[in-house]
Amino acid sequence: MWLIVLMEIFMFSALILIVGRYRHLNLATFEMGTASLHLQDGLIFTVSLLCSGFLAAEGVRTFFANKRSQSLAYFLLSSVFGILFLVLKLIDFSHKIDLGLDVEKNDFWQYYWLTMGFHFLHVLVGVFILLSICYGLWRKKIDDAEFSVRGGVLFWHMCDLVWLILFPLFYLGGQAS
Repeated sequence: MWLIVLMEIFMFSALILIVGRYRHLNLATFEMGTASLHLQDGLIFTVSLLCSGFLAAEGVRTFFANKRSQSLAYFLLSSVFGILFLVLKLIDFSHKIDLGLDVEKNDFWQYYWLTMGFHFLHVLVGVFILLSICYGLWRKKIDDAEFSVRGGVLFWHMCDLVWLILFPLFYLGGQAS
């Protein structure tokens, strides 16, 4: 799992560096794009992922303390916050499309959709992993807990980490200069 997470961090890092370079070269376009984003939305996305990450970490802690029912509750709540992020992001995506802020609008929106879409897919996979852990806990059958529980939450934390870079890059990008 570490290899997968490191490869994903490398891919996101390259993408973030490209976006940062674009921002540097096209500051006015970037600031116009970020001005179309709502800071409160970004904060809600951030809180939902951070709550989910905290709950997933607690799920791991309680799992390895042999408190399986508590662990299941933590992982279920973590999944709920992850699903909340996905639902809210889908609403956000829909709203942006309705406003004509799609990949054809300008370069900023191409980068926005590429990075946010890529992150969205990773969160979708992460929620699937969290729900798989829940299913294993519910059935009282977890094979290779180091990989499935710790590795799954490691992947989930990678999604958190990437968001903690994307959030200021996009949602604070216009205010930062």
